Amino acid sequence: MFVYRFVSDSILLRVKIMSGFTEQSKTTASNGAAPEETIMKRLLSVARGAHWNRMLMASLLSLTFLLTACGGNQPKPTAATTKATTEVTDASGAEGSDTTAPDATAGTVADVDRNLYEMDLTLDPENKSIGGTVTVTIVNDSGFDWPDLCFRDYPSLFLIDPNTGEESDGKISEISSLTDVATGEVLAIERSEKDATIITVPLSEPFKAGETRAYSFTFTSYIPTIGDRFGNSEGVFNLSNFYPVLAVYEEDGWVAHPYFAYGECFYSVTADYKVTLAAPEDMTVISSGEETKGDGGTWTIEADLVRDIAIVAGSNFTLKTGEVGGVAVNCYYLTEDATWGDIALAAATASITSFESSFGEYPYPEVDVVQTYLTAGGMEYPSLIMITTYLGTSPDPDGSLSVVIAHELAHQWFYGMVGNDQYGEAWLDESLASYAEFVYMSTYLEPSVVAERAQQVEDSMKTEGMPLTKEDFHLNAPYNEFEGDFDYIYSAYYCGKVFIYRLWQQMGAESFDAMIQEYVATYTHEVATTQDFVDMVQKHAPDNAEVDALLDLYLDAKF
Repeated sequence: MFVYRFVSDSILLRVKIMSGFTEQSKTTASNGAAPEETIMKRLLSVARGAHWNRMLMASLLSLTFLLTACGGNQPKPTAATTKATTEVTDASGAEGSDTTAPDATAGTVADVDRNLYEMDLTLDPENKSIGGTVTVTIVNDSGFDWPDLCFRDYPSLFLIDPNTGEESDGKISEISSLTDVATGEVLAIERSEKDATIITVPLSEPFKAGETRAYSFTFTSYIPTIGDRFGNSEGVFNLSNFYPVLAVYEEDGWVAHPYFAYGECFYSVTADYKVTLAAPEDMTVISSGEETKGDGGTWTIEADLVRDIAIVAGSNFTLKTGEVGGVAVNCYYLTEDATWGDIALAAATASITSFESSFGEYPYPEVDVVQTYLTAGGMEYPSLIMITTYLGTSPDPDGSLSVVIAHELAHQWFYGMVGNDQYGEAWLDESLASYAEFVYMSTYLEPSVVAERAQQVEDSMKTEGMPLTKEDFHLNAPYNEFEGDFDYIYSAYYCGKVFIYRLWQQMGAESFDAMIQEYVATYTHEVATTQDFVDMVQKHAPDNAEVDALLDLYLDAKF
């Protein structure tokens, strides 16, 4: 995820936290207001809980990142050896066969290896809602017996715009008819009074470890009129975390972190999704997984081995396609300027090529890069990333659009493939995705230039007086232990980026790359922890005092 930063008392620039560059844009917001006005509202809300002078200094320091370069070590550039093939088309979708809606009353439980969500949904733009029937087949592989079920219903938060604190037109979701498929028992649904996203379902019999059960229910989620990861703006619907999703059960029970606007609280296990979605005929539906348009505006979506799914739907997308290493790259854009598609395709293909070389093979047959109305710079979902309309269209690969795309695509490896508790240990995906920007930059910058950028990030932390001891500011602290949003952002993006880069330097490219590739291979489709990462580092760098010193400086872990 990207956020915007304030630079000086009278000048608003878009400053990317993670890579150290700035880009001014003359783009006008879709509602007629300058994007700076929207950004200002968000920045002010951040400032309420942050150290404002730190924000000013850090942002000013980031202006120097483009201006200086000196010696240092950096991973060797990875050439994009596979050229992208391109095609520009109207994004209305190809014709295909329709599918039968899942049968929620069959009375049998499917034999599955992992959780399976089968959905028959309708997107209603007029009523700004999405809903339908869901059958979720659940495999309890947690090692614990469950006394109840816990689902998260994030759309119910959006009665208030999380970016401004102002009232929105969102509503509490409607969830009903939750039924045990095997027995036909209709179960009670209890919504927490303290957190409307927490849905508890008491069970008459414990759901035992190793058991598989299926439950069906109906739901309707209401989509607020805001430019957010869940919202609608200018006829475009961003549908992330739009359905009730099973929480994760751990030793202390169900994990139900509170939502916050400047990061992610989301935490779910890998599952398969089979979805039919009815939408207006003129709408393009872009989804995690693979989507096929059938007759009458009905879309079929299949996504396997993903932590969740997201959808963007609208009527005015243009599509530019390419291919890299057997992966279809689909770039959807709203602007009339085809330059956006060219830049997005170039950045995506270069990123995927360099990340596959450094981290391991991209796991899905396609990836969607979608320009949409978004307050943050970008958001990541399995095989789909959302990119804000506010970013400029500099053809420079070091421009903000290109590097934001690289960051969000890196999340396909760190969060998508290798899961983590994004609230409790955000650094495991955000710090690694931020470091991946350096990997992407190494395809077009000299190693010494990128090394200097890493040094400037570290220098900015010292100038800002940020604590550099794990007792005060360890990377793997949960969100609620930081003083405010700024400290959280500084840790997950700035500190974490420097930490991973310094690990690369101390371990050496060959040893570090072997470590990170084994880490990805070991925890793909699983959930990794800080201790898992530390153990993998020490396996590949045994008895390395410099590496141990870095681990001790940045992490609160055993080694």
